Amino acid sequence: MPILEKRADICLVLLRILCQRLRQTSEQVEDVLFRHLESRIAKALLHLAESATLHGVPGSPVELHVSQRELGNIAGGSRESVNKILQSWHKAGWIELGKGTILIRDLGATVRLVIAATSRLVVPFRTPAAYIGRSWQLRRRLRC
Repeated sequence: MPILEKRADICLVLLRILCQRLRQTSEQVEDVLFRHLESRIAKALLHLAESATLHGVPGSPVELHVSQRELGNIAGGSRESVNKILQSWHKAGWIELGKGTILIRDLGATVRLVIAATSRLVVPFRTPAAYIGRSWQLRRRLRC
């Protein structure tokens, strides 16, 4: 660690990375504790879609190469439970399912699921302003 003592810029970069990972971990724990699986799946799909559309055309359907088991691992649910939720979304026309792929046809419906779940969160030990702030942060992050 002598290099860290001499290079403050490296320390700052490492500190930013550690803070980002801590925020992600805290958010995952909060999601598992206070969100329903449907909302967690929608949020996971949005994060994956955001990564996939960095080079794509905004507003067009987004194809994700992720299995239902992988999506269950990301969202904290079983493959069977994920399948039930995805089938209901498929029937609603929001997504198309293929072998190892999910095509999101209606990204707006997915965003609405996440935002609606955020506004229904019942988290003890927080003030009403904290709920509003959290919902606003999520909308800002999702660019709604």
